[in-house]
Amino acid sequence: MVNLNRRGIQVDVLCPICKNEEEGVEHAILSCELAKAIWSKWRDSPGNFLESKCDMFDLALTIISQGTQCDLEIFFGVAWAIWYHRNQLIFEASKTTADQVWGTSIRMVEYFKTANNSAAAGKEKHARDWKPPPEGFFLINVDGAIPTEDGHSGIGIVIWDWESQIVAAISMPLSRKFAVEKTEALAMEKGAILAFDLGLENVILEGDSLQTI
Repeated sequence: MVNLNRRGIQVDVLCPICKNEEEGVEHAILSCELAKAIWSKWRDSPGNFLESKCDMFDLALTIISQGTQCDLEIFFGVAWAIWYHRNQLIFEASKTTADQVWGTSIRMVEYFKTANNSAAAGKEKHARDWKPPPEGFFLINVDGAIPTEDGHSGIGIVIWDWESQIVAAISMPLSRKFAVEKTEALAMEKGAILAFDLGLENVILEGDSLQTI
């Protein structure tokens, strides 16, 4: 909101959630009451850095120097989850507790790490199986993640061109836990929407759920 106001667009710059400060990036992700409630769940964080007045970049550098790679992954995963939850609350009136947001973000980080480890372990095996799309086409790879316990399902989307270059990639949690087929279907829907938004016409959708396809 602050950036829009600086560009001459007349909007209320006050945070719509806490009504205490201007809604900048640092406030939204770090110092807003909503954000603080979620960050307070990080019991073993590398220092009391959330009480500082640093920006996101400086905080990341602090974590690199004082924490671990896992701490850095948690920091960015939770920051993204806070931003997503904030938008859901403001624009869709979708309420989620701090515990749920924290749990979802940690699971998403673990899903991402597991997927990366699996991809690395099977890279040689699958190198012969995966092929880029025909020239002039774009391949949309989609996948869904289902929590084993309570939590939200998540989806991941990667769009490739015919030269095996990544055009776009996103991952996001869904509004709640869905069945496998529903999660895969939503992933395909989001993938198709992303391709449409990017102006891609010749596309191929690919997922690992034969029932959905």
